[in-house]
Amino acid sequence: MKRILRPVSIAILGVIAGCDPGMTIRQAKQPGRLNGTATLNAQVKVDIETKCQLIGQTLYGPKVKVTNLSGAPIAITSVELAAIGKTYANTHPRPETFPLTIQSGSTETLHVLFRLDEPVHETFHRSAELLIHCKSGEKLETVRASLIGGRLEATP
Repeated sequence: MKRILRPVSIAILGVIAGCDPGMTIRQAKQPGRLNGTATLNAQVKVDIETKCQLIGQTLYGPKVKVTNLSGAPIAITSVELAAIGKTYANTHPRPETFPLTIQSGSTETLHVLFRLDEPVHETFHRSAELLIHCKSGEKLETVRASLIGGRLEATP
């Protein structure tokens, strides 16, 4: 019996010790979001899904909802993730056809996937930003949404 229990016990301890703990990546609150300024950042609302991930993962793919609160259509031309001095392109296998036009008062869901050079615990240990490149009329702007990583929490 000891011959069986000892290897099984060692295997169980190895599995427990090798488990990758998780972390939560969420959108940082943005106070004063609609402050009456003329920038597109104030006229576009971005909601990023809170994700719980294993800290060793190198893929990050939240659902992103973009609401156009301006009085004119906007066109999203691309989406990127900026973190620790690097910029990652959206590599979702079924990306939207860009430019994606969002009419005034409408909301669209973007499907994004970023292949990170480092695991999520390294990439999100400092703040990161989701960059949504938009065109409003003839003006090109970037809407920024901050992301932060932290200890594992239950998603709402």
